[in-house]
Amino acid sequence: LAARSASAADAFSSRRRCALFFETCGGFTNQRMAIIHGLLIAHVMHRTAVLPDLNGNGVQNAELEYAEEHANRLPFSQFYDVNATLGALDALGISAVSTGAVRRPASVTPISVRASFKPASEYVKMGRVEPGATSCAPIVLDCAFMAILSGAVSTLDALY
Repeated sequence: LAARSASAADAFSSRRRCALFFETCGGFTNQRMAIIHGLLIAHVMHRTAVLPDLNGNGVQNAELEYAEEHANRLPFSQFYDVNATLGALDALGISAVSTGAVRRPASVTPISVRASFKPASEYVKMGRVEPGATSCAPIVLDCAFMAILSGAVSTLDALY
C-alpha cells in the first residue's frame, strides 16, 4: 500500500494535476454514493480526486440538519482496497490518489455542493484544469452526495 501511495504521489506531481478534495456524509450507502459523485466531479474537471476519509458511524438526522462529527473519520483503506480502487479508476481514465498522497489545505473552506444536483457544466466552470496547465489551486468540496446530476457523465454507470 505504501509503495502504491508513493507512486501515486509521484504520478500526481509529474502530471501536475490539481487536486479535488471532497467529503462523504451519511450512512455507508450515502458515503459510497458521495465517493462516486466526487470521482465524477474530479473527472469532468480534469482534476485528481483525493480519496476521502469515511465516517464509520455515519448517521442521517434531519433535526440536526445532517451535521456530522468529523473528528472520528477513518481512512479510506479501512473500508476499501486502495490499490484495487486506484487501479480500477485508472482503467476508467479517472485520476485519483490515496488520502495521504496529497495534503489537504487547512485554510480552504469547502464549497457546499451536497445534494445540489448540479450539471457537469457547473463543475467545469468552477475549476476545470486545462491540458498543459502547470499549476492550479486545489478545490475542496463538502459532501459530494448527489452533487452531480445522474446521467451527466457516461462514466457514472461504470462506477456503480
